[in-house]
Amino acid sequence: LTDFLPEDHALRDRLAKTKLTGILEEHLHERSDEAFSRQCLFCREMFTGKGRRLALFRHMALDHSFNLGNADNIVNAHEMLDKLEVELNANKCLFCETQFEDWPELKEHMRKKGHKRINPKNKDYDKYYLINYLDPGKNWKDMQHDPEYENEEDGDDGEQPAVQEKDWE
Repeated sequence: LTDFLPEDHALRDRLAKTKLTGILEEHLHERSDEAFSRQCLFCREMFTGKGRRLALFRHMALDHSFNLGNADNIVNAHEMLDKLEVELNANKCLFCETQFEDWPELKEHMRKKGHKRINPKNKDYDKYYLINYLDPGKNWKDMQHDPEYENEEDGDDGEQPAVQEKDWE
């Protein structure tokens, strides 16, 4: 494939639209899945039934301060949670990817360092977010600079941007 031939550009567009359609269908299925059943990654609480996927992500964010972003933007949630669970069971920090001797040591590290999220620079997680399927060739970082993108956070540090009165006017 090349960028110089219009046929190649049309083929890429068609492939991207097909992929986006499949991802949106999967996302719709996940949101209405009545058979959803999953245990929290950090405690023994179970989440079972329709709408409980969102409740699980909300629980992890509120009760454990582990934020994966807006749950409505996550696709292939089971696969993502499986991947996170494997990493945590191996006592590996999800943010800095440092290996620890045991669970209490990892937990203390994540708490002290504020590593209660995945590393935004780790491309392995990009496939679990819908935004990465919207515009082929751009990742979520590139999309944040687009004027029509509604930016929830300002930068990697998670700090909210300062709101000025004239912004509200």
